[in-house]
Amino acid sequence: MNDVEDEAPGLWTSFGTALRLIVGWFCVAIGVLNLLVEVDRNRGDPPDTPFFLFHVMLFVGGITLLAVSWLGRGPGLPGYLAGALVTTAGMVVSGIPVTPSVCCRTAFDVRHGWPFTFVARNEGVGEAARWHIDSQHLLADLLFWGYAGLIALVIVAMVRRAVTPRAEPSEEPAEPEPGPLGAVHAEQRALAAEEKTGERANVPGETV
Repeated sequence: MNDVEDEAPGLWTSFGTALRLIVGWFCVAIGVLNLLVEVDRNRGDPPDTPFFLFHVMLFVGGITLLAVSWLGRGPGLPGYLAGALVTTAGMVVSGIPVTPSVCCRTAFDVRHGWPFTFVARNEGVGEAARWHIDSQHLLADLLFWGYAGLIALVIVAMVRRAVTPRAEPSEEPAEPEPGPLGAVHAEQRALAAEEKTGERANVPGETV
């Protein structure tokens, strides 16, 4: 049982690292492919800028996930707060106003969400005014703003690493404080030295 408990943290850490690398490489690949294949969609009138920016964020966020382990110093509470604040504020601020985006659910009169519309309704009353939620676009927006929060977290961690000096090791090792046993040995050495000095003082014909 003890062996299993000792190995559990290592297994969970390895699982988290593997998952982070898989998600990171997947986002990088999808971002690059979509940017290369469908970048011409940003040339329309009006341009589909949210679609373009989403895949840019997908690529940058994937790179950030892959590079998180290189930070060396954890983000600490300020980093986690910054990441959560950016993610939450991004979803709220982009979701409350009516979006002018050309992407997604254009059949509805009132649309909310950025970069993708995830909730929309028509003008009027009754069934026409019922809200419609797109779960896929909602997850895409959460991923977008989650990556924005991750980037904010990494920036805070890098700032903490730059401004916090590292503890330099002491040039001379500190001497351990003598315990009871060390005090006894020190006293014995002192007595032996005094006896040796006394013997040398009693040697005839030798000047002290």
